[in-house]
Amino acid sequence: MSIKQAVASDLSTVKKISAITISEIYPYYYPKGAVDFFLAHHSEDNIMKDIERNRVFLCLDGSRNAVGTVTIKKNEISRLFVLPSYQGMGYGTEIWMWNLIELLWEIRNFYAMMLWKRDYRWKREEL
Repeated sequence: MSIKQAVASDLSTVKKISAITISEIYPYYYPKGAVDFFLAHHSEDNIMKDIERNRVFLCLDGSRNAVGTVTIKKNEISRLFVLPSYQGMGYGTEIWMWNLIELLWEIRNFYAMMLWKRDYRWKREEL
């Protein structure tokens, strides 16, 4: 499994993963109106805006097939979907753990910057 940043040419893949997951899984938990809302909310326009802001990532299986997607806005996960046929195989957990590690790097870098601003001369390798 690997994670890669989505680019504009990945729009249809991210949309497909989102739409399939919402259409097949959400009806078990939400009324039709809510499912329709989520489908509309995860529109191509909204996904493209996030791709352009470098917020969207794809989860790839061992054969490099896109099986999941996640959107990260600062420290918030706003879109995490794994295709239903790949659920229960650990992909969602891997995406979640990858996101947690990324968040911890951001926190670490924030504190490193605060130390640097206080006139400590830390190098990234020394942190």
